[in-house]
Amino acid sequence: MNYVHTTIASFAFVLSGCGNFDEGIRERDISGVIRIPVEALETLELVNPEGDTIVAGGHIVEEQDNGDLDEFDSIMDQLGLLGPVYLGSFPSIEDGHYAYPHPEMGPILDPSEPGNTYPYGGTTVGRFDYACYKQLRCKVVTGRYAGFQEIIDFFKNVVQEPIKGPDGNEVLSGATYQEHCFTTEYVTSDDELSFVDEEPNEDVKPYFKPYFRLNEEGSHYIADVTVPQTLFVEDMELWGWVDMPSASYNYATCNTEVGAYNYRYTEQFYEGSSFPELLNFPGTYIDKGDWVAEPVVISDPDEKFTIDFNFHFEG
Repeated sequence: MNYVHTTIASFAFVLSGCGNFDEGIRERDISGVIRIPVEALETLELVNPEGDTIVAGGHIVEEQDNGDLDEFDSIMDQLGLLGPVYLGSFPSIEDGHYAYPHPEMGPILDPSEPGNTYPYGGTTVGRFDYACYKQLRCKVVTGRYAGFQEIIDFFKNVVQEPIKGPDGNEVLSGATYQEHCFTTEYVTSDDELSFVDEEPNEDVKPYFKPYFRLNEEGSHYIADVTVPQTLFVEDMELWGWVDMPSASYNYATCNTEVGAYNYRYTEQFYEGSSFPELLNFPGTYIDKGDWVAEPVVISDPDEKFTIDFNFHFEG
C-alpha cells in the first residue's frame, strides 16, 4: 500500500502561501485632500445674456443704470460654481511653459498641440454629467448637488437661466425634474443618477465621494480624493487645476457636440462630455479664471497628501 507523507518542507511551503507576498506592482492608490481657496468664488463674475453683471464679489448682484452694483444673497455656499477638478501625477512640474506651473512636455511637433505631458495617472473631483435637460449639457458637475430642487434653485437664482423642459415651460419643482429624469433616462431611483446625492457623507471606502465642504477656518473648500491605480514613480509630482465657469457660465473642458446621443421625439442632440486628453494637453484647456495647483512631490504612496489650488490664472 502506498502512503502519502507530508514532509516538513512541503508543509512549510503551504504555510508560506498564506503570508504577504510583494508582487512588485507599481500601480498604487494615492489619497489625500485638495483645497480650493474661497477666493475662487469671491473673484468669480457672471453676466446675463444682455451683458449685465449678475454675480460679483461673492454675491448675487443687480447692476444699476449708473454702473453701481447692489449686493444680494451670498454665493459662497453655491458649490455648483466650482467646476471639475482635474488631478494628475507627472514626472515633474516646470515654470516657463505658461503663466502658471505646468507639467514638463515632450517635443512640440504641432504648434496647435504644445507637447505631451505623459501623465502617470489621474482622476477628477466631480465630472460633467448629463442632467436630463438639453439646457444643462456641460453645466452640471457631479458631487455638487444634494437634490433636484437644489439644481432648479441654482439655475434660477444664481445663474439666472431657469431650467425649461422640452415643452418650453419652466421646471419649478424637484418632483417634476425627477419624473422627467425617470422617464427620459429609463431609471427608477435617484441612485441611478450620479448628479444628485442626498447622502454626500456616506462611507464609500476605499475611495471618496467628490464633495466639497468649507473648512473650520472658513478659508478653503476641501474634499477628500483618491487617485486610483496611478503608476507610482518616486518623487513624481501631483498637479492639476479647477475648471471655473466663464462669465456666461460655460466650461472650457466640456464639449456639447459629443457623448451619448439623445433621440426622443422632437429632441435629437448629443448629451456632451469632457474633452479627451485633458491631462495630456492641459495648456489647451486652462483658461482665464481657472485655479491651478501648487505641485506636491509624492515620495511615499501611503502618505496622505494635501494639494492647494492657489494660483489664479487671470488670462
